Amino acid sequence: MLINAGLWACVAALGMGPAATSQPVGKVARFADGVTIDWKQKQVEVESDVVLVEGALELLACSRGTKEHESVLRIRARPLNVFQALGMLGLPDGAAPRFDVQAQKPVAGRGTPVDVLVRYERDGKTVTEDSREWLLDFETKKPLRGARWYYVASAPRGGERIGADLYGTVACLMPFNTAILLLAPEGRVLPPAASQPAPTSGPAGDSEYHNTPEDWQVVPDAKRVPPLKTRVTLIIRPVAG
Repeated sequence: MLINAGLWACVAALGMGPAATSQPVGKVARFADGVTIDWKQKQVEVESDVVLVEGALELLACSRGTKEHESVLRIRARPLNVFQALGMLGLPDGAAPRFDVQAQKPVAGRGTPVDVLVRYERDGKTVTEDSREWLLDFETKKPLRGARWYYVASAPRGGERIGADLYGTVACLMPFNTAILLLAPEGRVLPPAASQPAPTSGPAGDSEYHNTPEDWQVVPDAKRVPPLKTRVTLIIRPVAG
């Protein structure tokens, strides 16, 4: 079984979730409220619903009561449980891009490539699509097929809460330094960090982001995104190979 031992040691020490258990090979197991692990497919499935079908986006998915005004999906689960479930699949700790205040310079992120899919009911049939097909570059009006999702979350240190729990930054299109998942534009490994510190900060780092001239503008594809309140399963899995 592939388990990030360092991650789980940290989680257990902080009392932040269940201890790692033996992998039930070939089973679909409920991990937490709104989070399921499909061990056979090696993927995490997260329950969500559509909360935005038009307007500027900074996220694909956020948690309840956070960034619904700029996110297509709102997940039911606690972001920490999504983070833990991905750790159970063996995804190593990453690091979202951030601004180092002491050094006064941006710090590049690192992450593991993942596929992010969306499964929902359309015309009485269950369909599964690439989440990038739901997102359009505002300028070109083309879907973001060449972009790449990365798992960039890292275990908290010093007793801090995971940043996504505070700010709802689950699947991000802008390089929030509290992101769990981050979409990088085509041709980039990861988008750059902010060129200056954000004006406010929280106990787990700050979710604000200073826009840069290189930022893309992303909007939902109204022809692809299902209607508001549609139930959607967000599927996250390591890139095959």
